[in-house]
Amino acid sequence: MNTNMTKLMIVPAVLFLLCANSGTGRCGGPDNAEPAASPASLSPDEAVRWLEGLNVFYEQDYLRTAIARAFGNRIDEGISHAIETLRLPGRDEAGKPVPGRAKAYFVARNILLVYAEAAAERIPAAYDAGDAVARANLINVSGAIPGEDVTGMLVRALDDRTFLDDHDPERAGEPLRICDLAYNQLVLRFRIKGVLRTIGPALGTVNRDYHISILRGKL
Repeated sequence: MNTNMTKLMIVPAVLFLLCANSGTGRCGGPDNAEPAASPASLSPDEAVRWLEGLNVFYEQDYLRTAIARAFGNRIDEGISHAIETLRLPGRDEAGKPVPGRAKAYFVARNILLVYAEAAAERIPAAYDAGDAVARANLINVSGAIPGEDVTGMLVRALDDRTFLDDHDPERAGEPLRICDLAYNQLVLRFRIKGVLRTIGPALGTVNRDYHISILRGKL
């Protein structure tokens, strides 16, 4: 493993896509209780706590409707809260997942998708100002966010060779890098044919760089 690897703690991209790519969005039970007060009357923190308390892994469409109800025209507040969540590490210093963080990431991703056009105006700046954890998490949510600025951010990220150590003892091979995450999101974003579909940890960095160079030629 690279001894110069920056120690980071993020939740893998698969957790962002856990229900998004399931076809139905159904991954759990149906217990989605209404808050005591109207969702629109909740503060941003209260609204997010309510959203995170929903069984969001059961019905993604329900979650996105709930987001629109909770934030309504408070779009900037919703996006700000989502970006702040994505700045948080997914694992603690001992390498253990932070309780509730995977669901918080999932809610944050869906807030950005509900308000995708407005989010596209803020994500690149948040990426440029963020540390490696924030940059990795923002890359992982950006494949489905439209806009030339977001595309430019993903292309720039192909140059970022920072390793991501998520402390997963079951994972073989070298940790992924930010450029690897960007590769995966760009291939997904543009449905690019004739390239490796996904870069994973089992692929060595020399081969990863080879496939990134091929992708660059197709962009």
